[in-house]
Amino acid sequence: AKRIDSQRWNTEPGNIESAISELIEHYEAESTLILNLLEQTNKGESFINSLTEQGRIYHRKWVERCFGQYILNSRVDTIDALAVSTDIYIYKLLRLDLKRSKKSTVNVISRIVRGILKEKK
Repeated sequence: AKRIDSQRWNTEPGNIESAISELIEHYEAESTLILNLLEQTNKGESFINSLTEQGRIYHRKWVERCFGQYILNSRVDTIDALAVSTDIYIYKLLRLDLKRSKKSTVNVISRIVRGILKEKK
């Protein structure tokens, strides 16, 4: 938890590009572990299920912290959209499957996040 906090909790809230860049650096460092845990979720191991659930809760809190000033009084689906658009599976698709650069991955996810925030208004 402390390592993840050090990777994801440094960005000043409201700085979209910095938040996404920080997130991608976290995924660069931890994606193998996270994706392996997610693959094992719901296969009977309660410890792994607990870890992945904690990860989902943590990610949602990260979204609320980073984008909170933009999503005050937002509908739940706006927060859901931000959580989904910054989820590790989007990183996996762009960075690992499509072999996009880190910069391109940051740019694409930032565009999605900005679109969600603009649509919310």
